[in-house]
Amino acid sequence: MEKLRSQVHQLHIRTPETTHPCASESGTQFASDEGRKCLERMKPLLRVLDKVHGQVAMNEIEFNGPLNDKKMLAAIAKFTNHKIAKRTLSSLKAIWKGARITRFRSSVVYALISPEIYCPVVEWIENDDTEVVAFFNIGSPNEYSWLAHYQTVNREDGQRRLSKMYVKFCAEGMGYLKVLFEAAEHLSGVLAWDTKDILALYCRLEPQEVQTPEE
Repeated sequence: MEKLRSQVHQLHIRTPETTHPCASESGTQFASDEGRKCLERMKPLLRVLDKVHGQVAMNEIEFNGPLNDKKMLAAIAKFTNHKIAKRTLSSLKAIWKGARITRFRSSVVYALISPEIYCPVVEWIENDDTEVVAFFNIGSPNEYSWLAHYQTVNREDGQRRLSKMYVKFCAEGMGYLKVLFEAAEHLSGVLAWDTKDILALYCRLEPQEVQTPEE
C-alpha cells in the first residue's frame, strides 16, 4: 500500500457554478507532497463528494436539544460500538479544533458484501454557516483515516447559496483513502434507491441527531 503521512490535507474546490471541481491554487493546503499527488489522482472523484453532500443536505438536521459528548457518543455508538464511537469522536474533536458545532447527525454506510464492513458517516454544522459530511475508515490500524467535504453556505434573503467548497482528509495510505471515496460513492447510490430497498439493508437503524440551541 502506498504510504501517506497521517496529516491533515486540504483541497479547495471552485464554487458550484464551474463545470468541473478543481483545485484553487491559492486556497489549497497540503501537509506533504504525498497529499498533493494523492488528491490530484482522486480529483475526478470529487464530483461524488459534491453529489452525496447535496443528497444528505436535502434531509435537514433538525434541532433536538443541547449538544454534549455523551449524546454524540451515544449517537455514533448506536450504529457501531462504544470503542469505535469513542475513537470516532476523538477524531472529530481533532478535526473541529474549537469550532462551534451547532448540529450533529450520525449514521453508517454498509458494504453490500457484508453488514460487518462499514464506514461511520457523521454530518455536522459548524459556526452556523459551514455544513460538513465526513466518512471514517475504521480499518486504519492507528488513528482512523477520514475524508470530509465542507460547504460554506450563505442564507441571505432566505435563499441557500454555496459560497465555498473544500475537502479535507487524513489517511495513512492510498488504500484507506480509496475506501472512503468508495463509501461516499456507495452512499450516494443507496440514497437513490427505493425506500423499501434501503430498509432491507438498514431496517434496524435510524439516523441519530443531536444539536445545540441556535443563538
